[in-house]
Amino acid sequence: MLQKRLGEEVTTLVHGRADYETALEATNILFGKATKESLLKLDEQTLLDVFAGVPHFEVSREQAIGQKAVDLLAEHTKCFASKGEMRKLTQGGGVSINKEKLAQFDREITDTDLLDGKYILAQQGKKKYFLIIVK
Repeated sequence: MLQKRLGEEVTTLVHGRADYETALEATNILFGKATKESLLKLDEQTLLDVFAGVPHFEVSREQAIGQKAVDLLAEHTKCFASKGEMRKLTQGGGVSINKEKLAQFDREITDTDLLDGKYILAQQGKKKYFLIIVK
C-alpha cells in the first residue's frame, strides 16, 4: 500500500496528474480487470506504447471488416494456431476482442470493433495479447 502511494506521489510530482491517470489506466488494461471503455479512453500513442511488446499483425480492411473472427484470428493473423484451437478456447471463454469475451467464434468483425479506427486487441487467455492493425 505504501509503495502504491509513493509511486502515485512521485509520478504525479514528476509527470503530472493526467499522466499518472494514463499510466494507471494502462496498468489496469494489462494486469487488471479493464473494460472496452478503458481501451477507448487511451489515445493512439498510449495504446501503442502499452502494447509495444506484444505481437503485432497488419491486415487490410478487407481481411478484417466483414470477416468472421475465427478467420481473422486464425488465418489472417495467426493469433491462434488453428481454427479448432480458437473454437475450443472461445467455447471455454478464453478469447476476448477489445477486452470483451467473444461469445461466438464466427462472429463478424465490424467497424465498431476498431479502436481509434484501426486497431483490434485480441486476447488469448488472461495474459496473451495480440494487436491487429487494420490498414
